[in-house]
Amino acid sequence: LPKELANRLYPKNNKLRGSVTRFESFQACPFKHFAQYGLSLKERAVFRLQAPDWGQFLHAALKNFGDRMAEEGRDWGSVSRQECREIVNIVVDELAPKLQNEILLSSEQHKHLVGRLKRTVTRSVERLVEFDQVSVFKPMAMEKSFGRGADALAPLVYMLPDEVGLEIVGQIDRLDTAEYEGKKYMLV
Repeated sequence: LPKELANRLYPKNNKLRGSVTRFESFQACPFKHFAQYGLSLKERAVFRLQAPDWGQFLHAALKNFGDRMAEEGRDWGSVSRQECREIVNIVVDELAPKLQNEILLSSEQHKHLVGRLKRTVTRSVERLVEFDQVSVFKPMAMEKSFGRGADALAPLVYMLPDEVGLEIVGQIDRLDTAEYEGKKYMLV
């Protein structure tokens, strides 16, 4: 028996020390007590893909797609349906391993979910491509923070009665701009 484990299981000072919960645990099931406190075993973490994970993934995929368009100096509207699918496949394949400790690579069911994510991201990008084809608004920024961090936009500040300032901070999913008759417009 390793010395550390032996000292934990069989203390040399003839004194048992523990909480009421620990003693109740021993009374209920000595083996469970041994596994938990003697061997320090922990239940295996179960990863599940929850709704917020889907949303975060979609946002990350759209930002990645937008960054690619910006790097190439292209408008979203210049992307064909086939090219859109190809880029989305690359983006999702790059991002999937990063989602919740590689949850999407852990089983066949989760691999199936990658396919669903690709379809969802493709539909979203296709809608944004269609919007870009008929709009004078063009993306200026994706996932842009305001009121948080050094490179963020300024927070929204409202003065309330009694000279109390209300500062609103957050993140803009997509910020589009357009110029019309010498004026600049923004679409959040």
